Amino acid sequence: MRVEDLSSIERLKDLEQLYLCWNPKANKLWDMSKNPNLKHLSIEDFKRLNHIDRLESCYFLQELNLAGGIWTNLNIDTLEPIKQLQNLKVLGLSNLKVKDNSLEPISHLKMELNLSNQFSTEEFAMLSVKLPKTKCEYFHPYVKLKDVPTDEKDIMVIGKRKPFLNSTNDIKKLQKYEKQFKEFQKKYVVT
Repeated sequence: MRVEDLSSIERLKDLEQLYLCWNPKANKLWDMSKNPNLKHLSIEDFKRLNHIDRLESCYFLQELNLAGGIWTNLNIDTLEPIKQLQNLKVLGLSNLKVKDNSLEPISHLKMELNLSNQFSTEEFAMLSVKLPKTKCEYFHPYVKLKDVPTDEKDIMVIGKRKPFLNSTNDIKKLQKYEKQFKEFQKKYVVT
């Protein structure tokens, strides 16, 4: 889809689901308030899209997926517009670069989160405290990878630029990362 102007989507009043993939020209979204029935939206591989502010008017959205492409990140300035999406039940963010590096704008939403491991460990720890009822596999210091032989690196440490480790040979390192994650969590616990 090589279309710079997405405003024609505004005419689709009964639109409920929309999946847009690979648009190298569009640099802004359309007026989503004109699609009052839109419940599921997926935007992938829009290399010129930096602002998602028009999502704010899509308060009826239940599922949102924002993703980069195979070779290109989706570079957006902030996740702040997602803060307005109070009806959101599922949020997917992958191959994404957020200029302000913050997951805080989504810290008050109650939903299922599908994230890629590209934010700081502290951001994941903060969300794990602020969203105790939210399901996300990255709300832990590390995750065990499936289908990996036990003699290989079968643990992914949570956080940007963190290593893959072996669950048997790297126990001390895993304990260090677990302690660090808990320290980050303590910063966000409200007493």
